[in-house]
Amino acid sequence: MKASAAKNRNQIVSIAIWAIPILLYIFILIIKIPYSFSSFFRYYSVTLFFLTLILYYFSFRLPGNLGQIAGFSVTMILFALALSYMWSSGFSDNGILGGLLPYKDGYYYYNGARLLSIGHLLPRYAVQAADRPLFPSFISSLFFLTRNNFQWTLAILVGTVSSSCFFSAWHIRKKLGVLAASVYSTFLFFYIQPLIGYSLTELLGFAFGCLGFVLLWKAAETLSIRDLVLGIFTLMVGVSARAGAFFIFPMLILWAGWAFRGQNKFSFRLAGITLVTVIISYLAVNTIYPRLVVEPGNQTFGSFSYMIYGQVKGGAGWHSAIKDLGTRDPEVALRAAAQNFRAHPVSLLIGVAKSYRDFFSPGEPGVFSFYSPHGNSGVNILLWITGLALLIWGGTPQTKSPLRWKLTQDHILTW
Repeated sequence: MKASAAKNRNQIVSIAIWAIPILLYIFILIIKIPYSFSSFFRYYSVTLFFLTLILYYFSFRLPGNLGQIAGFSVTMILFALALSYMWSSGFSDNGILGGLLPYKDGYYYYNGARLLSIGHLLPRYAVQAADRPLFPSFISSLFFLTRNNFQWTLAILVGTVSSSCFFSAWHIRKKLGVLAASVYSTFLFFYIQPLIGYSLTELLGFAFGCLGFVLLWKAAETLSIRDLVLGIFTLMVGVSARAGAFFIFPMLILWAGWAFRGQNKFSFRLAGITLVTVIISYLAVNTIYPRLVVEPGNQTFGSFSYMIYGQVKGGAGWHSAIKDLGTRDPEVALRAAAQNFRAHPVSLLIGVAKSYRDFFSPGEPGVFSFYSPHGNSGVNILLWITGLALLIWGGTPQTKSPLRWKLTQDHILTW
């Protein structure tokens, strides 16, 4: 009887961990909070930054399941308030109309999702949706669940992002402590905050990136090949949803061979397994799947060729391909990029150097870009310096901790 009662109690607690934060999230979206209040949670400010950090810190300090419920609830409430502002204010810019209707890139993803939901393949005029079919496919699946209710489709999307953010943070809380998890959660929220409410690929990439991060962390900790393979695949989905840092995968192959080396200097077996996983994942996600949902003649990541051209031109930006070549044909851009690289190979290194300069500089292109619209005040510069200091400290080998050492190698190889 005692064992049965304990089992029932654990089941109730497990349900509560999920149900309470989700119900709070739904409640905030339903009651239509005045945007004069919710606007505080939609835009970065130093006050909100420290408030978020403090809320996470005291939530994660709570013991056991109570801390899990509190931390998850804080995350869902923050994301819900940011989304509520978009809906109640009718906010409009060059990516959204009336706080809801997608415009420009978001419209193409939305239109692509609608086409898929009625059984059509993605045509060339779907533009970004045909270039990156994973996101419109995901939205199409949500349309099925919400009966084509776009507002609640967005709510589920943002809720998924919020959940992924929390569960990756909770794993950090268990391994590195309350402060590390609080800082991590705060930076994640402000990183994705400007995109909450938009139907853009970054949201799905962010969610799968968080999940892939946790799986690779577990693989580093337990030396589990299953977690390694699943983490690589999950990360591939995240990077492919929004064409991003594909060059991380060769680094992860080297990292896997080192981390799983055992008594040897390097495990070629595990590096080979990781290489095969990367190849199969890439082909499945970016070659086989697009052929199922995209009309023949379209190219996945066609717009990615513009970025490559800009980098090869010495960091001239993706717009330079359209300006210089007078076309949006990705094959033309790739051929021109190859020709430029053969003629001026050093230009690529210049482009890479500019990217790192921008990434580590305060401002919109940088790693802490969320405060750039408000100017680089003294407090913001201090936060930027502190963030970089934590980044450098996190990359310093801590030989007393095997897990920390493995994560350090991952950090160094990734950079």
